[in-house]
Amino acid sequence: MESGGRGRGRGRGRGPEGENENEPDQVATAIQRMADLLERMVNQQGQGQGQNAGNPGGNAENNNHDRKDRALERFQKFAPPTFVGGPNPDIAEGWLDQMLDIFAALGYTEERQISFVTFQFEGAARAWWNVIKTKWEREQTPWTWVNFTREFNEKYLPPIVQERREDEFIRLRQGALSVAEYETQFTKLSRFAPDLVLTEQRRVRRFIQGLNVELQEALAAVQVDTISQALEKAQRIEAARGQVKAFHERKRRQPSSSTYTSGQSSKNEPPTKLGRGVGGSQPIGTPGRGNFGRGQAGRGPQRGGQRGGQSSGPRSTCNFCGGNHPFDNCWKQGSVRKCFRCGSTEHLIAQCPKAPQEGTSTPQAGGTTPKPINAEGNRPKVPARVYAMGHQEVTDPSAVIEGTHSLFRRTANVLIDPGTTHSFVNPTFMAHIDVKAEKLPYDLEIKTPITNKSLLANMVYKESEVWVGEQKLLVDLIELALKGYDVILGMDWLARYYAHLDCRTKTVDLHIPGEPTLHLDVRGKLTSATLISGIRARKLLSKGARGYLAVLINTPQEQLKVENVPVVCDFSKLFPEELTSLPPERDIEFKIELHPGAEPISKTPYRMAPAELKELKIQLQELLDRGFIQESESPWGAPVLFVKKKDGGLRICIDYRGLNNLTIKNKYPLPHIDALFDQLQGAVVYSKLDLRQGYYQLRIRKEDIPKTAFNSRYGHFEFAVMPFGLTNAPAAFMDLMHRTREDHEQHLRLVLQTLKDHQLYAKFSKCEFWLEEVSFLGHVISKDGIAVDPAKVRAVTEWKRPESPTEVRSFLGLAGYYRHFIKNFSKIAGPLTDLTRIHNQFVWTPKCEGSFRELKGLLTSAPILTLPNGKDSFVVYTDASKMGIGCVLIQNGQVIAYASRKLKPHEQNYPTHDLELAAVVFALQKWRHYL
Repeated sequence: MESGGRGRGRGRGRGPEGENENEPDQVATAIQRMADLLERMVNQQGQGQGQNAGNPGGNAENNNHDRKDRALERFQKFAPPTFVGGPNPDIAEGWLDQMLDIFAALGYTEERQISFVTFQFEGAARAWWNVIKTKWEREQTPWTWVNFTREFNEKYLPPIVQERREDEFIRLRQGALSVAEYETQFTKLSRFAPDLVLTEQRRVRRFIQGLNVELQEALAAVQVDTISQALEKAQRIEAARGQVKAFHERKRRQPSSSTYTSGQSSKNEPPTKLGRGVGGSQPIGTPGRGNFGRGQAGRGPQRGGQRGGQSSGPRSTCNFCGGNHPFDNCWKQGSVRKCFRCGSTEHLIAQCPKAPQEGTSTPQAGGTTPKPINAEGNRPKVPARVYAMGHQEVTDPSAVIEGTHSLFRRTANVLIDPGTTHSFVNPTFMAHIDVKAEKLPYDLEIKTPITNKSLLANMVYKESEVWVGEQKLLVDLIELALKGYDVILGMDWLARYYAHLDCRTKTVDLHIPGEPTLHLDVRGKLTSATLISGIRARKLLSKGARGYLAVLINTPQEQLKVENVPVVCDFSKLFPEELTSLPPERDIEFKIELHPGAEPISKTPYRMAPAELKELKIQLQELLDRGFIQESESPWGAPVLFVKKKDGGLRICIDYRGLNNLTIKNKYPLPHIDALFDQLQGAVVYSKLDLRQGYYQLRIRKEDIPKTAFNSRYGHFEFAVMPFGLTNAPAAFMDLMHRTREDHEQHLRLVLQTLKDHQLYAKFSKCEFWLEEVSFLGHVISKDGIAVDPAKVRAVTEWKRPESPTEVRSFLGLAGYYRHFIKNFSKIAGPLTDLTRIHNQFVWTPKCEGSFRELKGLLTSAPILTLPNGKDSFVVYTDASKMGIGCVLIQNGQVIAYASRKLKPHEQNYPTHDLELAAVVFALQKWRHYL
């Protein structure tokens, strides 16, 4: 067959004699390979049938081999490239991306993907993989794609390369790229900076920030929630701008319908086309500068017909501004060239009759106007506006929005001006800063509405960092001589950061997607102050931030003594400095009841730092000296740990989780906070008592002492008093409190006498007596009623915007603790509650932002709720809507409490009267104990 194949090849297409005589024909070779492959397949099939006939159990194994062969054959059809390794990370990254694309189309398992992708390794890459495979087999590492990519990246994409890619992503800007090309680069590099695109909102914000300014300004006017929406809208805007640009380019290239010559034309010149007007002829067009006068007569009024083929039809009306000119020539829509001095589209600035006489020539009838050339040649000019006024023109300094911000590590006096198209910086401010400006591709002609004078600017400081508080914002600053200000931030910067201006309060809100809203007052300071570390303060000062040193003088106050407190002075022995011995035996003892069949549990001690070991030794010795613990031989043993106290000290605590799981829970009822508040009706003066080491004042039942044993580095001990960490300790302690305060809670003397009788001791430094208001469980209680504790609410008001359902639940849990202070709490919190549902996608919408801010605002201004009394009647107001139901409990015209909830799914179908009735039922169930 080979000789025949070669003969057919030569006969079919033969070259010059003697050429390629020994080279086999490629087609014949391919046919021979196909025949050999078919023969092998037939032989394998026959052998497989024979083996299967003798061994039916081998079918599954053969089928697996067949499926794997077919999978490999499908993989090879994509012609996957081989990989030999090497130091170039771009090659490694590109090769891995190709493999991912192939596997995305095939849908193979992770183990098969690893087998096939390593099949393409050659040379150094093959040797490296053999080492990794041996390590995986030795350590029994799962064959997952995550493990493979981790090993691959550590070898061929080391951290320094990934950091370089992250820097490229941070600096990524669209520039001359199309939106699609920019999106490709954005997606490719974003995986190296996952923290910057952690959420969809952050990804959208980062994507929009990298677009060109004109696209950012256009996208600022629309709502964009996802990256796909941002890409689609940006491409639509890009396409529309491209069509407009192409249209005007075609119009510019069309031959002018009117030319312009001198009064004495030679015979070689084309015919002169003049419009007849008062005072002689006027030039209709300027050669080489576009058709500004096409289809129109001269500047004078028309008389009779037109000459030279000039159209005699009526003038067209602009659909954009209503002027007497075509839409294509409308200078107000910003896409055509016009006179930058007076704005007319009838001429350019070189022919403007309002131009100064020196240096330019005004076109006359029959005269020749030279083609204008500026100092830079034929550089185009782009108009800009500055409407800012200086200090001498403003009587009230608060009439403008100005402030001081850090720019290039120097403090700059900044004006925020929405009437300015661009942002500018004073060259005198930049004179001492070692930053080079770039040259604009055009001359920017800046005008103000006050004078006819204009300025040219052509230098820009791109991506300059302006620090607003702790937030870094970027801006392109054009160099321009300014009076009274170092920097003017114009519409380009305001649109880039979605600014909202309140002209009455002189505040600016920057709604940056994916970031907390920045609130600026008239001085440019952040309206909400935050606590920062000393390291952050030094960084801000190094960047040019202005700092002030505030000195606090601590005026020493006379320390309150027991002898100076009425009633308390008679019980001075109840307030010792330390507990020195075991508490007396009482009827109340701490019991540990175990489930039947429970076996002792013993765990090894936790590892501790040297400082913790030192503190542990000291505290163990103190507990031994007081008799609170004793050496043990118990089979039980729990590890020891420390928890921090409010004063910064360490409290020893035992990890009794193993014991707690085997303990029968005590069902002693703990008091409800609302029930405690109801008992305070009519109270005017308050006192707080804090027992000194209250848990250590309750003994453990003798037979239960071995169960409290714990292991430490310094020995095996057990407690004789109730320790921290046991499951029933709070209930047992509350049981003790209730029995000692029986029938005496309204009188301080009787309470103290009772404590004395039972040898319970208090810590005087933490007790408070004869107070007009007292803080209790996040509330402030006074004779006026119950208010929210500002110290607790501060945690809510300083809460950063949640970025996951878990963070939303945490915020709602803390805010919901004060829901009885907020009217229609459920309705306000509805958008946030929807984010916590399992099947809902987490998308932070403007409604969520509004709900988040409204809740924080309502908590800071929550009303004081009156304490109810048992004599007067109550009034209940209810309301219902399709979103939820709410009610208010009132007594003597004062609000006692608010209550609300969202509608259940089946309740959303209720008619109006049923919803109102459901609200009444909800109120009766909520406040049945009052009503």
